[in-house]
Amino acid sequence: MADVNILLVEDESIEALDIKHTLESFGYNVPYIASRGEEAVEKALEIMPDLVLIDIVLKGDFNGIKVASEIKKLNIPFIYLTAHSEEATVQEAKLTEPYGFIIKPYAPLELKYTIDIALEASLDPLVTIGPDGKITDVNQATEKVTGYSREKIIGTDFSNYFTEPDQARKGYQQVFTKGFVRDYPLKIQHKDKSITPVLYNASVYKDETGDIAGVFAAARDITERQKADETIHEIMENFRAIADNASEGILIAIGEGIHVYANQIAAEITGYSVEELLQTSIIDLAHPDEIKELMERYKTRIAGEALSPTHETLIVTKDEKVIPVELTGAITVWKGQTADMVIIRDITERKQVEKEQKRLNRNLKAISNCNQTLLRAIDETTLLKEICRIICDEAGYRLAWVGYAEHDKAKTIRPVAWAGFDSGYIANTKLSWSKDTARGQGPAGIVIRSGEIIYVQDFATDPLMTPWRESAIQHGYRSGIALPLKDEKRKVFGVLLIYSSKPNAITTDEILLMEELPVNLAFGITSLRERAERLVWILWLPLVRMARSPMLTRPRRRLQATPERKL
Repeated sequence: MADVNILLVEDESIEALDIKHTLESFGYNVPYIASRGEEAVEKALEIMPDLVLIDIVLKGDFNGIKVASEIKKLNIPFIYLTAHSEEATVQEAKLTEPYGFIIKPYAPLELKYTIDIALEASLDPLVTIGPDGKITDVNQATEKVTGYSREKIIGTDFSNYFTEPDQARKGYQQVFTKGFVRDYPLKIQHKDKSITPVLYNASVYKDETGDIAGVFAAARDITERQKADETIHEIMENFRAIADNASEGILIAIGEGIHVYANQIAAEITGYSVEELLQTSIIDLAHPDEIKELMERYKTRIAGEALSPTHETLIVTKDEKVIPVELTGAITVWKGQTADMVIIRDITERKQVEKEQKRLNRNLKAISNCNQTLLRAIDETTLLKEICRIICDEAGYRLAWVGYAEHDKAKTIRPVAWAGFDSGYIANTKLSWSKDTARGQGPAGIVIRSGEIIYVQDFATDPLMTPWRESAIQHGYRSGIALPLKDEKRKVFGVLLIYSSKPNAITTDEILLMEELPVNLAFGITSLRERAERLVWILWLPLVRMARSPMLTRPRRRLQATPERKL
């Protein structure tokens, strides 16, 4: 309460210092101690204190009651602090309508409560009540709120002026039992039947013997507060009507991140009921790796510091499932307290789409690199190995290999190139494209016979993989696609097989991307073969021509040795 300034008017210096020390121990500020009446009024005009504590008896003609009369003109609340309780003096002092009397000696807490009430009651209805429950004095605010004059009110039962007299008497008894009451709710009834809701703060006051002489009570009119509360309630109801029916999740947190509001969509996203969410905090929902950052963002926003409103993070649902969410936060007020409201969106599907798009882009790049390889290829074996390598290294598949359809009795599919993780799998598959054998009923055999693309989404369940299932799973293959290699006459001469380490990895978009790969690869293979045939023809043509030359076809003459050439 260091912002509350109290002017002390006391001519006994030692006692004044003791009172000052007591007031400062309660957190009040005592900027000045006046020992004379004239001085007190001058200082009150100068510093305009929040409250003046006045000793009735001061040296000189300007006593405490005269000081109070001048202070009252300034609309500054004041309390009498005195050792004098003569009836005549008290009655004279009452005419100035003080905010309280404190009789010396006093208990420190009695002083504090009286000051607190006076500060709160500066413009509020004040009443003093005797031990018998009869009103002994009131101020003008009480006259106004009840509609009766001071003369008519004094001497009447205090409970007559409330809509619930029994409740008023109950509060009165609490004052005598505890020594005070704080914020005790009652309703004052005006003589015209209008109602004023108030909160009473009251404390007992004592006579010079230390006995309780009565109760001093101050009423705080809370009409405007109730109107504000009603407005807030209406706003809250409107907010709930909107938020409860919003298409996105909404969570509001206060304090240490405790949730005070959650809508049904937030409940559906997290797996909790709305009631359960109100028993959780930000920490309860956050993934362990995200707690620190989420709490830092929460505290930064609550502190009013600048922060990007949207943030992606991970949360843990009630069934311990980790899901990605997008949070958009904003500062709001919840029942008078600064709060953080976040819109929560489940972005699982969006993340899957993004992931799939990245995979497709990666595959597209791999296909582009395959096409570049086709343009630069100089021989068939190197081409096939490089294509398989690109598929595994750049597109991220676990295994890629090419098999050619042999026209032997077993209709063998002969592996000619591969890349990725193999470890003997290809050699042991012993594939065939014969329709009469079990090893010819797999994807590769069907592709060669039909010329159609075949894909398997899960090697663990698809019957096409029955002969190779155990080995495939051991090698980490879970899904795959088989693509036909066709010559210029559309005749299938081989198959390109691609395996993934994840089930359901072959999507429709991926198939569309891959359709051109075997076509281009087959074209490259055919082109290389034609180039090789042309090269062979180029190399053999001169030999053929030489073989048909007259010089080579002319009959050879037999050389006969002549005597002259005999050795």
